[in-house]
Amino acid sequence: MDVPEDIEVFDKRKAPVVQVPLVTLQAKGNFSFNQAAMDALGNPEGVEYLYSPSEKILGFRPADPNDPHAYRVRRQARSLNYQSAGIAFRSHYGIPKGQALRYRAELVEDTLFVDLKDSAKDVTHRRRQAGSSESQSA
Repeated sequence: MDVPEDIEVFDKRKAPVVQVPLVTLQAKGNFSFNQAAMDALGNPEGVEYLYSPSEKILGFRPADPNDPHAYRVRRQARSLNYQSAGIAFRSHYGIPKGQALRYRAELVEDTLFVDLKDSAKDVTHRRRQAGSSESQSA
């Protein structure tokens, strides 16, 4: 058997990069954005939040982080994801907290939209379950 020239060792530390913009409404109230979402927005330092209460559509638009209506976006530690504060915004509009829900987002012109009526992936227990299995094995 001839060994193919393009054979390579699989590196399990290299997770595939998600190409679809995703926004997660964190359980405690913040928003997180994957790299594809940030790239779609042009990697801004800040965003404005928009919301249609009747349609349940959430929007994120790039903004100067010093603008009074803007929220600073920061990179999460040891992650390719980004986060911005959302507790007051979600409380004001009655957007539920308590579950971490991940939505596909769509860029229209310069705004990234999330339709809260669309199905979302519940990612609430992902970290908690990983942490509990580590503590049980220790």
